[in-house]
Amino acid sequence: MVEATYVIGNGFDLHLGLKTSYKDFYKYLDEQIEEGNFKDNGLIKDIEDSIKDIRFHGDPDRKEQLDPDKERPLVDWSNLEAGIAEDLKRLAKTEITHEEITTRIDNFFYELSKCLSRYLSSQNDLVHLNVSGNQAAEGILKPFRSLPSQYRDNLFNSIKKRNFGIADTTIKGRFEINFVNFNYTNTLDQYLSQIANVDNLDFKRVTYGSRIATVNKKILHPNGTFSETSIVGVGKEEDIPKELNLEDYQIEYLSKLDFARGRQDGRVEETFKRLKDSDVTVIYGMSIGESDAAYFDQIIEGMINNTHKYVIIIQFEKNYRPSLQGPIFSKRKRNIKKQLIDSYEIVHGNESPIEDKMKSQIRDRIFVEFDYEPSSYFPYEIKEKQENPEINRFAD
Repeated sequence: MVEATYVIGNGFDLHLGLKTSYKDFYKYLDEQIEEGNFKDNGLIKDIEDSIKDIRFHGDPDRKEQLDPDKERPLVDWSNLEAGIAEDLKRLAKTEITHEEITTRIDNFFYELSKCLSRYLSSQNDLVHLNVSGNQAAEGILKPFRSLPSQYRDNLFNSIKKRNFGIADTTIKGRFEINFVNFNYTNTLDQYLSQIANVDNLDFKRVTYGSRIATVNKKILHPNGTFSETSIVGVGKEEDIPKELNLEDYQIEYLSKLDFARGRQDGRVEETFKRLKDSDVTVIYGMSIGESDAAYFDQIIEGMINNTHKYVIIIQFEKNYRPSLQGPIFSKRKRNIKKQLIDSYEIVHGNESPIEDKMKSQIRDRIFVEFDYEPSSYFPYEIKEKQENPEINRFAD
């Protein structure tokens, strides 16, 4: 059986018009602080100060517009999570008391998570999609169709070789498309609501006859949804300084991976399996940050174990155009590939390093595509768009 797994990040919701970037959430936090809310929350105050340092170059009294060169740190959620990890390291070097750290995590951190949940819920309520089955199929197929023909042939020929060894023809003829959604919203569920199968001639090349791929409607949410407590934290327990001497429940709450496992519904293990076992992994609109390294590591482990496995990464680059193939974008592509491969070393350290030859082979099986305005990925129509609803800011 051939499996393709789509990993969906916040770029998908931004593509649909939702204001769900870190910068948008910060703007909301800034408004709340100006209204006198969160004045006793030291964690939110530290976030405010760190953003002002980025935005105003260390001088909050300067009122100039955001420096375009500094915009990315305010867009990617991975930068917020990296900032939280740095904040914990900073606290570990201070003489903070157990009572103070408990207040910061049990009260301030929880309040930040609830605030994020309410904000994302308000954004989710803005958009109701009207996406036909044909549009959804076009969105699913676009990452493959955007590949240069030689790369596309290499990908499908490689998968065909792996599938050739399967004796059972009923299994050999199956093609399944899975989704792992790192967003808290339900926009992906809306997008896929009218599609069950994808018909494509290229699929016939790898399944030895069938050109139909089944869309698995069970979308995995490793980080949860906004109806649950949104997880804002560090990647795993090892990222939390031991010097803080936190309680076990605090460590579980701060660690996104442990918090997800704590739900005891198997979502982490199932996500790991999809990422590791799929023949093709498509990553759309997701920053490859250290806080999610445990998940990206599974992709690289899969590429080490299965030399026929490929990865397609689509990231938004405002200034990119197909006619622009200069060194800046070549460097950006190499950096994106490196970030993905480095996730393996973040998780495993020096225990089992990837040999240079294997790294090169893996790098050759990672394709990077850039999306830009007007986007040609995931076409959609809006059925209904509401005005900004009033956010119930302080309800539990």
